[in-house]
Amino acid sequence: MSIVILNHKVKDFKTWKPFFDADHKRRTEAGLKEIFVATNAGDPNEVQIAFETNDVAKARQMMENPDLHKVMEQAGVIGRPTIAILNKE
Repeated sequence: MSIVILNHKVKDFKTWKPFFDADHKRRTEAGLKEIFVATNAGDPNEVQIAFETNDVAKARQMMENPDLHKVMEQAGVIGRPTIAILNKE
């Protein structure tokens, strides 16, 4: 089991969140199980998301998908997210 943690800035969290919610099927098909979605206490437009996965390669493939990047752009994601992949012991 691995944990995937994404961190990125968005123009506006309230605009971004419906796009994220609507993309649930893509994440499920990639084997990602959501643990949490949170915002930075000091900056509500800095988003952190954590997932569990049993297939890191499949998760990476989804995160590199150009269609996902188009959705992220429409949702107001600023720049590329930072991604940490942790092995759960």
